[in-house]
Amino acid sequence: MRELCRRHDPRVVAGWNLILGSLAMMPFGAAALKELDFQRVTTAAWIGLFWMAAITSVVMNLLWTILLRHLQPVQVTICMNAQPPATAALQVALQAQPLLFGIAFNAEPLGLRFFVGMALVLCGVVFVNWRRGPQVTVSADESRAPPPSSTAGR
Repeated sequence: MRELCRRHDPRVVAGWNLILGSLAMMPFGAAALKELDFQRVTTAAWIGLFWMAAITSVVMNLLWTILLRHLQPVQVTICMNAQPPATAALQVALQAQPLLFGIAFNAEPLGLRFFVGMALVLCGVVFVNWRRGPQVTVSADESRAPPPSSTAGR
């Protein structure tokens, strides 16, 4: 995937990623959508759906492809841990303003499990990034290069 992101525009890769993912999920979600009564869906639920589609899917997927072009896959995965705090920030904002633009939001309270989970994720990020000493990385181009000639010093 990293090479694909390097060869093509990140927007194109992210777009195809979302299209193919949507097509793969259609057989599973189509039946539920067919039975859904759209009249009963609240405005707050539509805004939450928009947030999930726009921010946690489109923006984060685009960010993933851009970062994958420039960073190692492990580093990109660590950066993607921004999704839970972004969602928590939205929830805190909604709890602080229960009536926003005339729309009532009833956000679930952030409990102990949420904060313990967030702490575990942050500990995992620190653990993965912990370096015991200088590390040498070899790029893909350098790993294909022939070894230096032994006749160079003669």
